[in-house]
Parts: sequence; structure tokens; C-alpha cells
Amino acid sequence: MGFYIRKSVKAGPLRFNLSKSGIGVSVGVPGFRVGTGPRGNYVHVGARGLYYRKSLVPTTQPRRVEQRPPQPAGPPVQLQPIGSGCITQMIDWSAAQLLQEINEKLRKGKRWPVVAAISAGSLVVLAALKAPVWLLLITVVIAAVGIYVSYQYDELRTSVVLFYELGPQVYEAYGVLHACAEEFMKCAKAWHVNARGDVQDPKYHAGASHLLGLNRIVFHKRPPSILKTNIEPFAIPAGPRTLYFFPDLILVFAPNGIGAVSYRDLRISFRNTRMIEEGPVPHDAQVVDHTWRYVNKKGGPDRRFKDNPQLPICLYEEITFSSASGLNEVIQLSRTGIADGFRKAVEYMASEIPTHSVR
Repeated sequence: MGFYIRKSVKAGPLRFNLSKSGIGVSVGVPGFRVGTGPRGNYVHVGARGLYYRKSLVPTTQPRRVEQRPPQPAGPPVQLQPIGSGCITQMIDWSAAQLLQEINEKLRKGKRWPVVAAISAGSLVVLAALKAPVWLLLITVVIAAVGIYVSYQYDELRTSVVLFYELGPQVYEAYGVLHACAEEFMKCAKAWHVNARGDVQDPKYHAGASHLLGLNRIVFHKRPPSILKTNIEPFAIPAGPRTLYFFPDLILVFAPNGIGAVSYRDLRISFRNTRMIEEGPVPHDAQVVDHTWRYVNKKGGPDRRFKDNPQLPICLYEEITFSSASGLNEVIQLSRTGIADGFRKAVEYMASEIPTHSVR
């Protein structure tokens, strides 16, 4: 199905373990671990829905255009930004507690860099004072232990554990979603569309009607570092934001906080768009026509320009992800015919997730 569920999740010195009897937690080192069954500390997704429990609290390209990128000889094009609204307003109320906790953990600073700086400073001082070798060695050992312990402590205090145990229907639906996501990942190239503007004088833009601001993106399957989870969510980078597709909802991570969108509220629209490509043509792209860097009124090459190569026009797929809560992200894929399957997979997920399931 393109994904798997691990039986354990590690958060700092603790390890959560999934078994038939429930979820337990253990602490220790390889060869010696002490465990117990916790009450809380995770989000548990079962066959009947989602059950929220508070997580552990210990005592972060090139432009192309829709019929071509800008040329210095032409008049400027005013690009209108494309992007989501305020991330803090993007709340799926069934996950409000979870979002609050994640945002709180994100605001907590790391302590191990401070310990590392103090340790390094101490070693420099001792070396300057020409301290004995044995004292330097002891200091190095103490510093290493201190840095390790503070790092593990930071991992624990700044981590949110999401432990999923999927029922058969949700497991099948999530597998279909991941299979469709793998088609995204197979595309030779993908872009995030961050701005769009109308071209005032098409002859300087290969006859194009619109100009797009694009950033190259790479899809992946890994959770954000703050989340310790037993699954690998599909992720779509969208400029400063990243969309993570978890089994219960879509988490939207941004520099200023975290938002959430339910599968029922997510709207996906798509269309094929003709793009003039000045760079290398992706191997999976369909070339549907050609134009010139500078065109005359009849669409032929403008003879006034010596540097006026012929350019390919490729057919790309443009996908918009939106929601009533303010999500508005647009991506483009070098291969067409993918978005419809992903949209149906999202609808499938929405149909299998119970309403009002988080408690």
C-alpha cells in the first residue's frame, strides 16, 4: 500500500511500544530497558475513530510563465501573491487541543546548544590555563554526558507523540492515498506557484498571457521533526508552508505556527496548463507546441532580436489545494493525469474517517 505502521516510537529517552494489549512505554539503553503502560502521552487512532490524549510533558527557482517568463526588454509585470491565509486561523476544531500543544512545543527553545557552548568555553579556559591532561579528559567526558543528557531532555520536552493504530477501513483508504502520492513523487519536476500576474505586452514574453512565480519543490514522506509518530505522512512543500497528510487530517506547518484542515474540508481542483519552457524539458512532459522568445503580431519570430530561439510549449498539470479556513496553495506537475486520482483518494479518506472522532 506504499506505507507501513511501526510498532514503536522513540521520543528522547522514552520508547512507546504498540502491542495487542495497548501502548506501553519503556526507558533505558540497548540491553536494559524498564517499561510501563502510560495513561496518556499519545494520540491513538483506533478502528472507531481518533482519541486525543495529551502528549509528553516532562517534570524549517527559477521562474516560468504561463506562456513564458519575463524578459528585460518588456514592461514590468505586477505579480499577485498566491498563498494561504493566517495559519493560526486554519483550525480543524476536532484537533484544536493537538494544535495548541504542538504550537506550545514549537515555542520552547532548545537547551543543549547552551550546554554545548558552556562546555566548549570551559575547555578553552582550561586549555588557556594549561590545566593537566587528566582534568581536560574529565571535563571532556562530563561535557559529552551533559550535552547528550540535555539533548535527550530537549527531544522529550519539545516532542509530540502521535501513535496511530488504524482500523481496516482507514488503513485501506490511507494506503490508496499513499499510492496516489507516489505518483506525485514519480514526476520529473514539480513547482509551487507563489504568484501570478497578467502580461501587458505579450511580444516580450513569447506571446504569453500570464506570468507565474515558481519555486521547485520535492515531495517526501517523513514527519516534521517535532512529531514522533509511527507512520510516514506524505508531505507537499508549498513555499514557507508544508502540508502533511496524516491518517486523520492534514497538518499545515508554517514558520509562524501550525494549522489543520480536515479531509472533508479540503478542496482539490486541477487543470492542464500550457507552459513555455526555457530550461530543459522534463522527460515526462508532453510538448504540445513551440513559440519564440520574442514574437511578432502574427505569432512568428520577431526579426528585430538576434537572440530569439524557438521555445517548447509543455502541457503541465496545475493543482489547487484550498479550504474554507484559508488554505490556498497551487502546485504544478510536469506530468498530467495525476490529480484526479489524488482527489478521489482524499474523498475516500473523508468518507472513512468518523465525524466528531477526537475526544
